[in-house]
Amino acid sequence: QDVIAGQRRFPRFLGETEDGYVMEFINGLPLSDRRILSRTATSNETALIVAYQLAQALETFHKVPVDDRAVKKPMTHADVKPENVMISWKGRLNLLDFDLAVSGNEPEQNLDEFLATPTYMSPGHVNGNLTQSSDLFSFASVVYIMTHGVKPFEGKDQDFIQAALSASPELTLLVNPVRSTGYLGEVVKRCWGIGPIENLFANSSELRKEMESELVDEGIKPEDVEGRLSKILD
Repeated sequence: QDVIAGQRRFPRFLGETEDGYVMEFINGLPLSDRRILSRTATSNETALIVAYQLAQALETFHKVPVDDRAVKKPMTHADVKPENVMISWKGRLNLLDFDLAVSGNEPEQNLDEFLATPTYMSPGHVNGNLTQSSDLFSFASVVYIMTHGVKPFEGKDQDFIQAALSASPELTLLVNPVRSTGYLGEVVKRCWGIGPIENLFANSSELRKEMESELVDEGIKPEDVEGRLSKILD
């Protein structure tokens, strides 16, 4: 908890009661709120700032050390979606809901026992191979909604699961076209595994570093992102 709270991208753990854990209250809006999505869909700067903060959160979470018999295993959130992202009125993004988070790879699940949100799950996750790359796939789906205003995959959850089990890695038959030709459009494709393998992101740290360079190229200092976002949401 100290590692997570220190990065200021997660609600702080305040204690435990008979009824459960007590977490920090975040005064803000979920990323799924129309007031935020309307801004990210019409402002490249807003979308980039939000996506960058989410990449920061994933990088931090992926680096949380978890010891299992003295063997450190990578952490995977497993349920990255707009409803699990809160943005405070001060412009700070927080990643929420760690109930499905796992260390290492999860064993294959029965189709009737999926707890994550299928629309945001990677084909690998659906097939029982849950890794940190699955979080990057979900990250791209969130960015897609932010920039396009619609979900990238159509159909009922069960239809999506069944299709993902048999579809190609690119999910070309399932995905709505990536209309954005800008930087974030390319990020979405690369996180989904579309394109040459050498262009794909190796991990969330590489994603965050590249997005930070893009911020700087756009004249935005990384330390100013929260202040800029708070003014946009005001």
